[in-house]
Amino acid sequence: DELKEEGAKEGAIKKSQQTLIRLLKRRFGDVPDELSSAIRATSDPAQLDAWLDQVVTAETLEEVGIEVPA
Repeated sequence: DELKEEGAKEGAIKKSQQTLIRLLKRRFGDVPDELSSAIRATSDPAQLDAWLDQVVTAETLEEVGIEVPA
């Protein structure tokens, strides 16, 4: 059931992306579209987890450390 496993991974990544954006909005207010797009383009679960951890201690949106492609 590789297909099932892949779907579960994709679902977990999508949930992490949604949770991160939601927490950023709760903590910092408006989240720029470019930042939301960068989060949605990230499929690395470890990177998403690192950003989720940063939301807790970051004083500013920039301190979360999400890079927006130029």
